Amino acid sequence: MCAVIGMLAGLLIAYVLLGNSKRYAAQATLAMLPASYIPTSEAAQYWDVLNHGQATRSAAIVFGQSNWLQAAAAAADVPPSELSMSAGAVRDTTLIEVSVEADSPEAAETALSSVLSDAGGPATAVAGPFRLEVVRQPAGSAQALGPDSLQTYGAAGLAGLALGAGVGLLVGRRTGNGNSESSEYARHAAGSRYADTDQESTLHTEPMSSEPSSR
Repeated sequence: MCAVIGMLAGLLIAYVLLGNSKRYAAQATLAMLPASYIPTSEAAQYWDVLNHGQATRSAAIVFGQSNWLQAAAAAADVPPSELSMSAGAVRDTTLIEVSVEADSPEAAETALSSVLSDAGGPATAVAGPFRLEVVRQPAGSAQALGPDSLQTYGAAGLAGLALGAGVGLLVGRRTGNGNSESSEYARHAAGSRYADTDQESTLHTEPMSSEPSSR
């Protein structure tokens, strides 16, 4: 019984924790390319510049600024404190990844779309003769953060089951010891009563006189 109660308690705790601390992250990927007005014959040298990574790193810094979150929170209809954001250039590529975290997938995706819209122009401006193209849209990208729910429930249930079994074993041992002590005490008390009875019988038995009675 203790094991079952412990398992149920573990599942309940996991449900409360997962329900109160769930976070979602939406992610978008952008590619930096030579500007469309650059002649094809000159594109190779611009690709060489891009491969050095300076342009993508500069654009990622602009995307990662927290000042975009105010408008993003308004667009998602959530307080700014609920949102967090990160951005970075993907190593050895011309890609930039931008992500926004929120308490719901809808808020994360809406906020990220707002960030891309607001920061896209300034990020392109600091990059030089290059343009940004979204290759992965925010819509449908939100994923739950943290451990998988099924794994969490399973671990919590097993932990509660083990704890409950341990408590039940401990209680069983203490109960067994208590019963043993009670039985020993009862045997001891019974022995004492028998000894007292024998002693009383000895005290109340008068010895027969060996002297003849006088006439």
